[in-house]
Amino acid sequence: MREFFYPQSVAVVGVSPRPGNLGQGIVGNMTRFGFKGILYEVGPSGGIFAGRRIYRSVSDIPDKVDLAVILTPARTAIVQCYTEREECWPDCIKSAEILPHLRELKESQAALEAAIRADEPNLREGSTLFDEYAEWSYENSGNREYHRIRRAIAKMEHGLYHGTKFERIRSAGEAPKVEWTPPEGPATVDFWIVVHDGRGGTDWTTRRIELR
Repeated sequence: MREFFYPQSVAVVGVSPRPGNLGQGIVGNMTRFGFKGILYEVGPSGGIFAGRRIYRSVSDIPDKVDLAVILTPARTAIVQCYTEREECWPDCIKSAEILPHLRELKESQAALEAAIRADEPNLREGSTLFDEYAEWSYENSGNREYHRIRRAIAKMEHGLYHGTKFERIRSAGEAPKVEWTPPEGPATVDFWIVVHDGRGGTDWTTRRIELR
């Protein structure tokens, strides 16, 4: 969380040279109140503001960005494209698809908890006579894989009970159009794309684009 409260670099997304632009106000306020880090301005129209280049895309920024301030119209979609489907799991699926994967994760969690009981007996709480009734402080385990599994389960359960990210975006009725700014120069770009049809169906597709 240090980068959130003490960022060394901030990208302000939604800046344009147009007079009255809200992004300009954010940049001006940060400068006026003495922000000591690096400010990056981002906007699809590009250009220059306050002596800084306005990058057309966050991906064009050459350095690491600790924090982003995003000011875009209400009917704007922020779309993340990945080279592997697993990288955006489980946000980019329907809730119904989560159950079999959640079951597998919970089986893995149970196996890891058994290993923790064998390897870290100091985590057992109290002096219960019967092992099956004993309580364990699994959250204090040094097993990194166990904590990774727990985080994945929590994320999947949130998507199951509250809807995944794409379901929430779709139900909001926002973003009828998606715009993408291609990189400059020749490149090969792979996309994983979620497709929704008018009947409520959802599917995946992947596309490779050659830019020349």
